[in-house]
Amino acid sequence: MGSLDKNYLEIQFRLKVHEKNATLFQSFFEDVMQQAFPDFQKIRPYGNRGDEGNDGYRPDEGIYYQVYAPKDPTEKETVAAQKLKRDFEKLKKTWNKISEIQTFYFVFNDKYGGISIVIQEALAELKASNPGIEFKPFTAKDLEAIFFTLNKEQIVSLGFNVDSTNTLRICREILTNLEVYMDRGDGDFVLESLNNSKAIIASQNDENVLLDWEIMECRALHTLERTKQAEEKYENLRKRYPKDPRPILYLAEIH
Repeated sequence: MGSLDKNYLEIQFRLKVHEKNATLFQSFFEDVMQQAFPDFQKIRPYGNRGDEGNDGYRPDEGIYYQVYAPKDPTEKETVAAQKLKRDFEKLKKTWNKISEIQTFYFVFNDKYGGISIVIQEALAELKASNPGIEFKPFTAKDLEAIFFTLNKEQIVSLGFNVDSTNTLRICREILTNLEVYMDRGDGDFVLESLNNSKAIIASQNDENVLLDWEIMECRALHTLERTKQAEEKYENLRKRYPKDPRPILYLAEIH
């Protein structure tokens, strides 16, 4: 897989991760894992018992996964740590008799923000109480690493676009989707996504898309209070594209 192809898929993958919460993320996680590991089994909740803390497992290896995907991970980490410990006890009571637990993964859709010390402490507490079991966090980055072990056919089956002839259309869709995150003030994610897509957009030789990309970059910088850098880039765009009013209007907004 070439670097452009990987960047192209990476942008699509990261947008899906940011867009999916709760059961939608869990379904996405399950679909990726089933493609990567033929022995991975989804668990259907049963009546009042639910899934007994098991959101998918690999019985032959004794590997269990618990999924938690709040809309805003930074606001729910204490709740996540409590749920983690509570659900593991349910899992151990029921599922250890079916397939002995060797490794327990807490799958947390951190949306690439990382795992906090609160969750790390909860995992360490469980490890101390259950010395024969490995306890590990599993983040969006870990799921992405597994995703990139898949072949082209598997990636297509998950709903990803791998046709390079559609790259320009996808680039426009990416910019449209990133507008949502601009409206939320999520400048860090927008800027990261723009940096990842820069080589792809530059390769299309489409001046309009490139200009839209640069303007969004300036807006993200302004959102992150990197005002001087945003001003310098807007001034550069104003000189290069004198007929486009947007750089001047955004400069006026800053001033």
